[in-house]
Amino acid sequence: MSNEIEPRYILCIRKEDTKWSSIAEGSTLTNCIDCDQQVWISPASVEVMLERDAKPLCLYCALDKKPDRSVLPPSMKQLQEIIKELKKELGIENPTNRIKK
Repeated sequence: MSNEIEPRYILCIRKEDTKWSSIAEGSTLTNCIDCDQQVWISPASVEVMLERDAKPLCLYCALDKKPDRSVLPPSMKQLQEIIKELKKELGIENPTNRIKK
């Protein structure tokens, strides 16, 4: 058995696939570890990458390459960023106001 740690990856969206100037507030651009395309990295994703020693991997490379890769699930902070941005995009400030009783 090898003592080598299996590489971990965090899924990222390519810049060319987005219509926004960024994905989440404070996001920056980096490159996919495989194809070198620019991908968005949110502040919460940077945190996960540092904590878990994960590498950025675009969705295309994740689907196209080795299926045995260890892709990390989104953290709670990443999910909160996604929800916040979806609310802004959809114009929903408080989703409970839209629920009919």
